[in-house]
Amino acid sequence: MIFIKMFNILRNILLFVARSRIFIGAHPAAVNAPAIIFFPLLPGQLNCGFAGLMSCLTQRKPSDIKADRTLADMWKKVKSAGLQTVFAGENTAANYLNGMETIQALAMAVTQLKQRWICPGLPGR
Repeated sequence: MIFIKMFNILRNILLFVARSRIFIGAHPAAVNAPAIIFFPLLPGQLNCGFAGLMSCLTQRKPSDIKADRTLADMWKKVKSAGLQTVFAGENTAANYLNGMETIQALAMAVTQLKQRWICPGLPGR
């Protein structure tokens, strides 16, 4: 069973590499997917480790991520239900920062924004 899983993971990685175009020193926004970019040019961003050496793009079309708007809306809700409102008696402790649902929605929006540079086509993503 473990060998089948390992074989499938290796096969998916090799298929991704075989289908991808390889670039050196390119900006990820200027490259069509699927692509593997060694030493990506990311102005204003300093990556260390493996992220600074390689980037991969697997999506064929840009996704319609609205996480930035969601993040701004949720931040307004969180800001309006801060600790001062609890101390003033305007809000309950259970509704601090507008409740757990808002905090979880913020976490999901941040996760969506982080997934832009992750390779979703590789196994385990």
